[in-house]
Amino acid sequence: MKRRSIIKSLSFLIIFSLLFTLTENLYSRGYEHDLGLIYKAKSTIAHHNLNKHDNTVNINNNLLVLQKSKQTDNLKLQAKTLYKLSELYLVAGDFANAKVNAEKLYNLGVKTKNKISIGKSKYILGNIYEDYSKNYLSIEYFLSAYKDLNNNSFLKAKIYVSIANVYRNLDNFKEAAYYLNAANAIAESTKNKELKIDVLFYQALINLDEKKYDKAQNAIDESKQINKVLNNSDFSILINIISARIYFSLKEYDKALILFSKVANKNRDTKYISFIAYLYSGKIYIKQKKFKQAYIQLTEAKKLNDEIGQIAIHTRELDLAFSDYYSAQKQYNKAYHYLKDYFTRANKILDSANIANATILATQNGNMQIDVLKKNMLLSTKKINTIDKRNLLLYIIATLILILSILFLFLYANKKKYAAKLNLWNNTLDHQVKEKTEELREEIENRKEFEHEIKIAVSIQRSILPKVTDQYLRNEFTLSAKLLPALNAAGDFFDFFYLNEEKDKIAILIADVSGKGISAAFFMTLAKTVLRNTCIKSKSPAAAFNKANKILSTNNVECMFVTAFLYFYDIKTGEFIYANAGHHNAVLLNNNEPCRTFGNLGNLPIGVEHDEKFLNGTGELRTGEKILCYTDGVTEAVSPEDIEFGVENLFHLIEGYQSLSPQRLVDKIIEEVTSYEENSRFDDITIFVFRRNE
Repeated sequence: MKRRSIIKSLSFLIIFSLLFTLTENLYSRGYEHDLGLIYKAKSTIAHHNLNKHDNTVNINNNLLVLQKSKQTDNLKLQAKTLYKLSELYLVAGDFANAKVNAEKLYNLGVKTKNKISIGKSKYILGNIYEDYSKNYLSIEYFLSAYKDLNNNSFLKAKIYVSIANVYRNLDNFKEAAYYLNAANAIAESTKNKELKIDVLFYQALINLDEKKYDKAQNAIDESKQINKVLNNSDFSILINIISARIYFSLKEYDKALILFSKVANKNRDTKYISFIAYLYSGKIYIKQKKFKQAYIQLTEAKKLNDEIGQIAIHTRELDLAFSDYYSAQKQYNKAYHYLKDYFTRANKILDSANIANATILATQNGNMQIDVLKKNMLLSTKKINTIDKRNLLLYIIATLILILSILFLFLYANKKKYAAKLNLWNNTLDHQVKEKTEELREEIENRKEFEHEIKIAVSIQRSILPKVTDQYLRNEFTLSAKLLPALNAAGDFFDFFYLNEEKDKIAILIADVSGKGISAAFFMTLAKTVLRNTCIKSKSPAAAFNKANKILSTNNVECMFVTAFLYFYDIKTGEFIYANAGHHNAVLLNNNEPCRTFGNLGNLPIGVEHDEKFLNGTGELRTGEKILCYTDGVTEAVSPEDIEFGVENLFHLIEGYQSLSPQRLVDKIIEEVTSYEENSRFDDITIFVFRRNE
């Protein structure tokens, strides 16, 4: 019995050793793809937000906008908001809601016959199925989205990147590189830095799979240089993750562990990013034989994977890590159990990959067949037109002559009979024409009166906006502001005024009211009046926002709200205190340095939550520096091709002209944005620039 037991144990060890050797070969062939990281990187780059709280705020704000757009039956705004919501839910890992909003966008696109909406919905669904390793479904959606979005270069590039990633999952690095090069060509031609970083991330991951570590590091170094201009903290997180993976592959475990620990500690709420950090930290501790720390890290990774929904790729990597953990401690029974689960899941993913390859080939052949079919149909149509064109024309002419002849004979035969009726019809028609003419005249008069009232309202609204009078023309500072409404009446506004009789402190305010037209203008007038009064009676911008929020959220039946950025500037010292109510960050300009943003304090817009507590931030303006504030009408300006102007274009424009005076800088930005829109303005545009002179 004892001998049998020994033989059985030796057999088990031999089998386990063979499986373990096979597993090592899988590592060497690049089967470890880190799909969770790739997908998360892509979703993050789409929306630039890894912070859970900010993401929740953005989701809530967009839900409010969606509700308002449905009330006003604004289909274009509904489509835009549904796409934003599906992206935000995708980043949050809430695939159920991401899928719901993507399907709503698809149905709306079908209803309005808008190919861009249909294509965007398919692109989101492709990302969802890619994350669940359903490669055959994801590739179908990406290829279908490509057809619908063929005229949108930015989204076409994003689809190229997604298809490249599917090929990477299938170990077809040649095809993956081909599609990445196509995306890179678009990034270079459009000078889109964010898209360029997206391409570089995937290039680094492909180089990792091919064990080309120098090239992977070069790609990350290039992305770091670009991000110095963008100063995007989310890109920095992804750069740290991929840099840590490079160190791990080079067996520089201490350097890798520092970066993984940094990412895990700062991004616990971002489950995909944290999962990768904890997983690899556990692997490093196994290599270092620190098994207690390894178990803690792998257990944290498992918790995160359970919260995400036990994604197959992640679960497979966890199985392999736990197998290594127990094997290193010579607990071979447990190690064998996890290794067995690893191969079971690996086979399922391999089956999915084979189906995806077949789908790609079938689609390529299908496209060829479609082209041939189109040529045959065109040839047949041409022949039919050539043969029957003359006969069809003669048939139509003969039919018209016959109908006119019958009508003439009928009228002639019944001339007297129908004369009275014709006379009655004629009189009735004359009477109806007179009635309709009178109704139209009254309608025109009413419309003229209404338009006159609107002009008066617009005149009143514009008159309450402050002017740069002599009291604001001082040696210490220069300011300039301009507002271009989308409709006659605007929802944007700005304000500036002294806070004391000594005139050594000044308040600067820019704001954007939800909605458009007259209702937004009325709410804007109320909000501006309330904010000015609360500023004068408050010691800080946050205190002013707290008071204004209590007033504007009370009895707010229409659920209207206002985003605002406010700062109190000390003219003597250059110091300022600021608060941000769900508005865009302000931009700090210095002629000798790249521009940078500030002001994200995590507060909701005014009027949303009655008990919202607003926070203050502080800063100091040096001589020659400027603060630029703007509303979303600038960055969300849309070209005739339905492509947004974007934050990157704004930053590029500002850096090119930041040496201009405040007034000339404001005029230049408005000139560029209106030219980009080509007379298709969708939202109010407001820009405010303040410069310290001495």
